[in-house]
Amino acid sequence: MAFKLNKTINGKSLYLVVFLSFIILVLLWMFLTQSMYARVEAQQYVQLKHIVDRNNNLIYKLLNGSENQTDSIDDLIKTQKVIEDWGAFKVVNIKSDWKSISYTKTALAGNYIFQDDTVGLFLADKEKAISVSGQTKIYGTCFIPSMGIKSIYVDGSPYRNDRLLYGEKRTSKKNLPELSSDLLNWINKSYGGDFGINDSIINKNHLFKDNIIRSYRDKALVIFDKDKLVLRDVYLKGKIIVQSDSLIIIRKSSVLEGIIVVSPKIIVEKGFEGNLQLFASDSILIESDVKLNYPSFVSVHSEKSKKGFCYIDENSRVEGGVLCAADVESGSKSAELFLAENSTVCGIVYCQGSISMNGNVLGSVYTNQFHLKTRKGYYENVLNDAEINPLKLTPTFLVPKILESKTEWGVLEWLD
Repeated sequence: MAFKLNKTINGKSLYLVVFLSFIILVLLWMFLTQSMYARVEAQQYVQLKHIVDRNNNLIYKLLNGSENQTDSIDDLIKTQKVIEDWGAFKVVNIKSDWKSISYTKTALAGNYIFQDDTVGLFLADKEKAISVSGQTKIYGTCFIPSMGIKSIYVDGSPYRNDRLLYGEKRTSKKNLPELSSDLLNWINKSYGGDFGINDSIINKNHLFKDNIIRSYRDKALVIFDKDKLVLRDVYLKGKIIVQSDSLIIIRKSSVLEGIIVVSPKIIVEKGFEGNLQLFASDSILIESDVKLNYPSFVSVHSEKSKKGFCYIDENSRVEGGVLCAADVESGSKSAELFLAENSTVCGIVYCQGSISMNGNVLGSVYTNQFHLKTRKGYYENVLNDAEINPLKLTPTFLVPKILESKTEWGVLEWLD
């Protein structure tokens, strides 16, 4: 009995050893497999991080004309790079593929103008002095006509501050700094409907069916109509251009984000709030209590027109920039920009004509002339109760590309 019992015990022990060995082998195989996958995932993470950092760096380099690549691994990465004008801004798209990894980065870019010389005012030298009255304050580097600056009474009210300028005074030149050639080319093409051979064009009937969202990685969607176009109760977001050959009216019930509007005449209804770029060849009226959020741009310009008119009504705000210009040979009054009481522009204002400034500019003003109309008279090159202050913006604040001389770009917003 003892011999048989030991034999039975030894057989069971053998089975147990074999079973345990199998379990150990399975566990070991699972451990090795998990370790292998962990190493692969770690390697893929390192690869992905490299591609992400590389795409980000490429965007900055592409914007500013430098695409030097120093990492040897870059030779194995297939990259597609697209940079294009989007009104007064730029859209940059970088797509990189490496083995099974694909990563795309898209950015909206703006122009640096406040990093070096913080210009508050550039008033072209037309051999007329500039005068200030009331609570006017001008900050930053100020380019003033050779005739200088003085204080005056306006309707019996004197200048009430202790300094005429709150910044460095320099002598201006006869003409304003040149406008960006890229911007002018884009504007001229847009008026002719030439937005690009790859753009998709649809009629206005699509506006009122569904919300329309267009990725900035895709070709632009152009919504065109020859006649007057009223944007009411519509939702448009992304790479969309709305164009009319007559007039576009934007109602406050519309939701517009990042789009471009092109028409000879544009009216933005009281109380509207959105983020967009407006391009008109004749005139733009922004009614009271409108807020065009950053980054927005308002432009009235046409090389074929002798006049350009832009009116920003009371308590309205534009965050980005305003351009008002026409045929330069038509004289200083060829373009007229009106900033009504308590209106505000954050960024850059460029008027190739005359500005009536009853509002404030938190940024830079470039103009040929100021004019002021009161109940008692008309004044030239006079600022009354106005503020021009670029110091309220950070040096990294990016604006629409208006000035030819300012060439440095930065990422304003990551898209999609």
